[in-house]
Amino acid sequence: SSLDMSTNQIYDMNNVLQLTQLKTLNLYNNRITSVPQDINTLQFLTKLNLENNRIAVVPESISKLKNLVELNLSYNQVKNLPESMSELTSLELLYMSFTELQAIPICIFKMTRLKELYLNTNNIENVPDVISSLKNLEELYLDGNRITVIPKTIVQLTRLKILNLSYNRLEEFSDYICDLSNLVILSISNNGIRQIS
Repeated sequence: SSLDMSTNQIYDMNNVLQLTQLKTLNLYNNRITSVPQDINTLQFLTKLNLENNRIAVVPESISKLKNLVELNLSYNQVKNLPESMSELTSLELLYMSFTELQAIPICIFKMTRLKELYLNTNNIENVPDVISSLKNLEELYLDGNRITVIPKTIVQLTRLKILNLSYNRLEEFSDYICDLSNLVILSISNNGIRQIS
């Protein structure tokens, strides 16, 4: 079953927790300030859209939503994710654009089924070598951050089709990115690139 309550004035999602059979829950564009600890009662949830709310903290209990395939936390005030979210091993799409991330949360690197990862328009400065663990990644959006270097391990993302690194602080373009044989779209506009290495 599916529930769409997008673009309303909802402050609190506690009443929704009684609908334990829900598979899709859309709360886009409301006024929710927190995700309840009891979110794990929605154990059949496969899609959860919390985009454009006022959420600053994501509770550890969200990691119990084992069937979650798609999670949207974009346009919130989230600064980090609990490490326990690494247990969301079914997750294929994660949207965290326009949040307050200053680093890529460690738990993301254990979400090995991820196909699309949206981390654009944050304050991320570093892409760690362990990005290579996301072997199923097809689309990676890191545009609008403060990234200066892309690790060589990115070439291990052999399924990558789209890589967006625009509007960062890259000073050189490393040709090892060309080793990504399935890459269809590479965007590196609006950086400070001076040389190809």
